[in-house]
Amino acid sequence: MLDLASIREVLDGRRGPYADPRTAIDSLDNVAVLVAELDARQRVLLSSVLLDLLGDDDVVIATAAVLA
Repeated sequence: MLDLASIREVLDGRRGPYADPRTAIDSLDNVAVLVAELDARQRVLLSSVLLDLLGDDDVVIATAAVLA
């Protein structure tokens, strides 16, 4: 789940884990839920994937990667 395509879908709001819909504002809330579920090694991997997405052609994805 920590591959580039999967994280891209989380940033775009098309894949979970999903934050509580009563309080979630955007897909970054889903990223926060994902991070909370990861161990230290997985968080490093996620960071690496997010860095790769900083230059994504889709400005929404690139911006979400920066904010995440």
